[in-house]
Amino acid sequence: KTDFDFFTEELARPAFEDEQKIIATGEPLIGKIEKITPLGKKPQWVSATKVPIRNQKGDITGLVGISRDITNQMLLEEALKQSEAMYRSLIEQSNDAIYLLFGKNFEMINKRFTEMFGYTLEETNAPGFNFMQLVAPSSRPLIEDRVRRMKAGEKLEPVYEFTAISKTGKQIECEVGVSYIQYKGDTATQGIIRNISERKRAEKALEESEMKFRSTIESAPNAIILSDEKSHILSWNTAAKNMFQYKKKEILNRSFLLLIPERYKKRFKKSFQEIKKTGRGNFIGKTIVMEGLRKDGVEIPIEFSIATWKADGKTFFSTIIRDISERKEAQAQLSQQSWVIEQASESIMITDTDGNIEYVNPAFEKVTGYTSWETIGEKPRILKSGVHNQQFYEVLWRTITSGNVWHDVFTNRRKDGTLYYEDAIIFPIKNPDGKIINFAAVKRDITQERILEDQFRQAQKMEAIGTLAGGIAHDFNNILGAIIGYTELALDDSDENSIIYQNMENVLNASIRAKDLVKQILTFSRLDKLERKPIQLSSVVKETIKLLRASLPTTIEIISLIRAKSSVILADPVQIQQIILNFSTNAAHAMREHGGQLRIFLDEIDLDKQAGLKHQGLAAGHYVDLAVSDTGQGIEKSIINRIFDPFFTTKEVGEGTGMGLSVIHGIVQRLEGKITVESNVGKGTTFHVLFPRVEKEAVKEREKAGPSKRGDESILYIDDEEALVRIAEKKFTDLGYHIIGKTSSTEALELFKKDPDRFDLIITDQTLPEMTGKELSKQILQMRPDMPIILCTGYSNAITKTEAESMGIREFMLKPLSLRDMQKVVRCILDEKKAKLNKS
Repeated sequence: KTDFDFFTEELARPAFEDEQKIIATGEPLIGKIEKITPLGKKPQWVSATKVPIRNQKGDITGLVGISRDITNQMLLEEALKQSEAMYRSLIEQSNDAIYLLFGKNFEMINKRFTEMFGYTLEETNAPGFNFMQLVAPSSRPLIEDRVRRMKAGEKLEPVYEFTAISKTGKQIECEVGVSYIQYKGDTATQGIIRNISERKRAEKALEESEMKFRSTIESAPNAIILSDEKSHILSWNTAAKNMFQYKKKEILNRSFLLLIPERYKKRFKKSFQEIKKTGRGNFIGKTIVMEGLRKDGVEIPIEFSIATWKADGKTFFSTIIRDISERKEAQAQLSQQSWVIEQASESIMITDTDGNIEYVNPAFEKVTGYTSWETIGEKPRILKSGVHNQQFYEVLWRTITSGNVWHDVFTNRRKDGTLYYEDAIIFPIKNPDGKIINFAAVKRDITQERILEDQFRQAQKMEAIGTLAGGIAHDFNNILGAIIGYTELALDDSDENSIIYQNMENVLNASIRAKDLVKQILTFSRLDKLERKPIQLSSVVKETIKLLRASLPTTIEIISLIRAKSSVILADPVQIQQIILNFSTNAAHAMREHGGQLRIFLDEIDLDKQAGLKHQGLAAGHYVDLAVSDTGQGIEKSIINRIFDPFFTTKEVGEGTGMGLSVIHGIVQRLEGKITVESNVGKGTTFHVLFPRVEKEAVKEREKAGPSKRGDESILYIDDEEALVRIAEKKFTDLGYHIIGKTSSTEALELFKKDPDRFDLIITDQTLPEMTGKELSKQILQMRPDMPIILCTGYSNAITKTEAESMGIREFMLKPLSLRDMQKVVRCILDEKKAKLNKS
């Protein structure tokens, strides 16, 4: 049969081609490996050999074919390759260095080997390279000895440690496991190297730590005793030897109960048994005061604590014992005078030499809120406020432990979390030999004194700034008045569509802002004598909110809630508006990045005497609470006590003067109210202002005068600032008035005396060098009681609006003045005068 009878056409075609090639070339086909699928059978591997048959002439007359099934052999080789690949992958991924050393050459190294030592396989097999280059000089004798012993046929330990050295010279602590295999007819070494440098460092550190621990125990001032679950003593330090007078060899492996008087032994045995069974006992985690028993039978007062731990399933005890003989003696002496300490108004605290509290008197309990049983055994740090830094306490401790007295002021924290101030004297208590046995602290609560000092200091700051403000206000107002006046004149002569007109408008706006700033300074300095009258606070709040809605960005939502049914207070509406606007602009600044909510609430609140004290000393009575809050970034605790200081601001240069909250503080104080602030960083700030409520009807505001008109009346204008006189002359002359300006009050009075009927209106400044405006007005009104007078002032302690009106002065105006505003007032007064004349 032919090959086609055994195989499919796909497999038989190559076989046919092979046969044709043999016939054509005469070359036999030997050992060709093929994967074939015989008809009706599974795929298999075969090794095929075909040789040509020749006759006597040498011609090919046929072929001889031999096929051998090698399927099992091929499958085995394939599995071996896969296993080798897997093995190689594991070797490459290993965290340990793996190598195969044959003679002096490395047949194989993995990736970790290269990373650890810095050599590639090619470098390790380069001429002149010796594997001993990987061994640090300190470990070469060890390796050389192992090589010698291996050649001698000795059995070597398979795992050992040595110090290696990398290509860069870095020493590496290594642990290596080796085995020897037959390779290429000789012995080869295969090994796994692990970097144990970190472990070695940890072991060294642990060893040093254990040495320090043993040294610490041995040199400790207190007796430290370690015992097993049968109470046999395993460890005994020098302090224990000195305390109980047993030498170490006399006490080791003997019962701990040797140190306990007979009357306590039964209790101790029971407690030890309970600890062994349950892990709990009466002594665990507690400080016990009792008597101990020395070798000579003498009992000594001791204080001890016991801790337990388990190891290998067994329970062990560590006991720390302190001899308190000196303390007992001091307490006995102290008890004779304890009635004095118990009755003292100052807080008294006594600690041991480690700072553990041993006694507090009733005054301490009253001030701190902690009872004696809550504090005994604790350290004074339970009162720590976080205000003082670590150096503060280090200086204190260094002072008293050196035998000196420490005196300073603490800021401490009560049990309820509130802070308080106390003047403290802390000193050491010494025995007759001069040894420090205790520390005592005598402390006086000075919280109220500190609050009064802070308030007084704040008042002094404001008074100082006020004095400065009053000194410059007059001259500054005159300068501003000139700037405003000349700017208004320039605007009158300019085209409204010109750049000059726009620039002058900006100058005027800036001047008006400066005018408001002067007013804030004067309000702050209490030199601005605004009149207090009954006003409906709710109406002012509603009007101010209307202004805010137009001025604040849309990212800020305004929420208002007027809950006060009666909100009449004695105040000036301008000042109240100033308070709300200042709070609101500050809130808007705090929410400028992400927006938020501005909340304005108005509510009634009634305070009794106790509640009034909590609100910074307010008297008992009825109040209106104005609250302005935001959801902004909040105020840091470190600066919240400074926000009402003059010129203090957290804003960038050009964003604020630092006067806003100072002015508000001054206004609220003048209105006999109180202002408080609450703030959480990242959550927002709330200001509360409490105003005294009054049972009166609110005064209705007089309507403002309408636009000014031209006139032909005669006006006498007096001001010591010549520029202001010239500006007024120019402006009123342009409007048709006959105006005479004077810079001297005496000259003006002489002019008036010559012809009292010549003038229809007089405008005078209050602060004049020769005669004040008040005195000038008084003399003029004596001659002509019906003469309308407008008195202008930047500030004055000499006259108020009420006083001016009682004298007969028609109008009281605050400088710096806008001529546009003054024209309206002038026209209003003269028109009222004409109306009266027409009626008569």
